[in-house]
Amino acid sequence: MGALVRLNSFEEIAEEWQTLLSSCAMDTVFFTPQWQKVWWQELGQQKEMLLLSVQQEDELTGIAPLKRENGVISFLGDRDLYDYSDFLVRKGYEDSFYTALLDYLEGEPWERCELFSLPQDSCALTHLAPMARQRGYEVEVRKEDVVPGLSLPESWDEYLSSLSRKDRHELRRKLRRLSSETEYRCYSCSSPDELDQDLESFFQLMADSQEAKSRFLTPERQKFFGHVAQKMASLGFLRLFFLELQGERVATVMCFDYGPVRLLYNSGFNPHYGYYSVGLLLKALCVKDAIENGRRYFDFLRGPEAYKYDLGATDRQLYEMVIKRS
Repeated sequence: MGALVRLNSFEEIAEEWQTLLSSCAMDTVFFTPQWQKVWWQELGQQKEMLLLSVQQEDELTGIAPLKRENGVISFLGDRDLYDYSDFLVRKGYEDSFYTALLDYLEGEPWERCELFSLPQDSCALTHLAPMARQRGYEVEVRKEDVVPGLSLPESWDEYLSSLSRKDRHELRRKLRRLSSETEYRCYSCSSPDELDQDLESFFQLMADSQEAKSRFLTPERQKFFGHVAQKMASLGFLRLFFLELQGERVATVMCFDYGPVRLLYNSGFNPHYGYYSVGLLLKALCVKDAIENGRRYFDFLRGPEAYKYDLGATDRQLYEMVIKRS
């Protein structure tokens, strides 16, 4: 029996989607139905949703979370708010999933398929790209960005020992200066009931830290951030960190704990406290907290910012795939 492709709503497929994630090669917070639904509700309404499921012998074997706009098919979401995008494919069903997907899309109107932010291990790179070429489509795969991260050891001391001599010396020196010259406190907030006020502090510090972040934080994106933070908090994934000096919040980091991974989604700090390196040190303290809470990997997410490498990260690659109809 061949695979069956269906067009779905979030409500129709959410429960099966959640179950499918654990059987996929890559599972991250951006792939959850909750994250995808928040983006659609806040930012996707002017587009056409193509939320496709593939079933084989009454078993869900994959989901294609897509949208269509002006003849272009792409993933739900966008690069600004999604650090990873991909098809959700049950391991072992890659060939049948992509065959069924391409069969379905051949009957749909589109000119280009732009698949952004594919992780380097995505089966779309190894299966969809050659299949599309065999069908006569023009396929281009190019590097899009990097997602630095680091495997976490068992202890903070092991982590410090893993850094280069220069980076280890600098981190220790800055931590000593912070502890000897100030009264500081690092803590996380994750209660949905108290989140609104904490998010106000987060947004203010994010906007204060860089002009580019202030411009990025449009009312629409701020609303998305707030909605997704509330949803992730209700699921137990959110970790909103603050660093206080003398009782004033001077730096913040929004993280998500998902499975064995901590993901650093965004951050901000008060530049008046730059002497104490509060932005860098809060991120280092987030790494320390992740180690102490048994996380196995710290994902700094998209972008080659220097602080990520100062804290020991190494690059993984993101790719973009563009499929064109002749």
